[in-house]
Amino acid sequence: MTEGKSVYIRLDANHAKGMGHLYRMLTLANVLISYRLLITFIIKCNAITENLLKDNMYKYLSFPESMSEEDIIVSSISNHKSLPVLWVFDVLSTEANWIKLIKKKNIKVVCFDDEKGGLHEADLVINSIVHSWGGYKKESINVPLLEGTAYAILQPSVFNLRKERIISDEEFLKVGITMGGSDTYGTTLVILKSVLDILDNYKFHVFTGPHFLHQNDLDAIMDSVHIDISVKHAVPDLHLELDHMDVVICGGGITMYEACAMGLPVLPFANEDHEEKNIDFFLSVNACLPIGSINNIDYDEIGSKVNEYLANHEVLNQTARYALNCVTDGTLKCSESILSLL
Repeated sequence: MTEGKSVYIRLDANHAKGMGHLYRMLTLANVLISYRLLITFIIKCNAITENLLKDNMYKYLSFPESMSEEDIIVSSISNHKSLPVLWVFDVLSTEANWIKLIKKKNIKVVCFDDEKGGLHEADLVINSIVHSWGGYKKESINVPLLEGTAYAILQPSVFNLRKERIISDEEFLKVGITMGGSDTYGTTLVILKSVLDILDNYKFHVFTGPHFLHQNDLDAIMDSVHIDISVKHAVPDLHLELDHMDVVICGGGITMYEACAMGLPVLPFANEDHEEKNIDFFLSVNACLPIGSINNIDYDEIGSKVNEYLANHEVLNQTARYALNCVTDGTLKCSESILSLL
């Protein structure tokens, strides 16, 4: 019986961290509340994140950016009359002492994408992306571990739009560019600068997220090219927008999973070190066509790869088929495993 029991979800979402942690935990939370669990998000102060939580009608506790994790844990637990039965960490690798502090109160702990403390102290670890870049040996782990793309938590709308997509040779390709909810390093600008020579050959659609802070630079590019490029900011439903695209250029995180699950051919660009390894995994199963990394920006090379891939419809169609088979909906599997702890 889960009715009335409380669950705390600890994450950060901001310009530096990105928005992926928040989006996937909102998806998980929506499943958990269907079991009458009471959800409270634990975050560091951020106006955009707080507004999104309010829009989704979730309770939250926010703490100063400078506050230590230990103090956040102590404050979150001590300020409430009833303790949660479960604490979910989605902050990537945790420290063992954080988990011990929580478990002293007989609270179960679940960690997502953890390479450190969670692997030794948590009640459950779910690594849907770490399997491709994890620095641990599975045989040394002494807690339950769910590992692999089968446990990816993706928004339900992704699977409503899931289908086999075929690009015909006669099509004038529509190319979506979406580099995350924050695009911390301004890779939207990198991609656009790289494809300046082929803007006339395709219809590019740019989607920026709620934490995008490079608008002036983007406007400068738009003013300089004098070509009709669609730019939309913080669209209500990104997946519905991507459904109208033929190809998606995105980062190597959750958006890559989502576009693949929709059956779209994906040209990923690594925004972070771990995304390079994540992209390598998708490449190993022929599910993506990488175009570069933030660690080695070469505009000519990126543009050349994009042009090469977009010109080859057969390769795009083949990649889309592999992508469709690579990612399935792991939300139910994750939620069932979490509920089994309660």
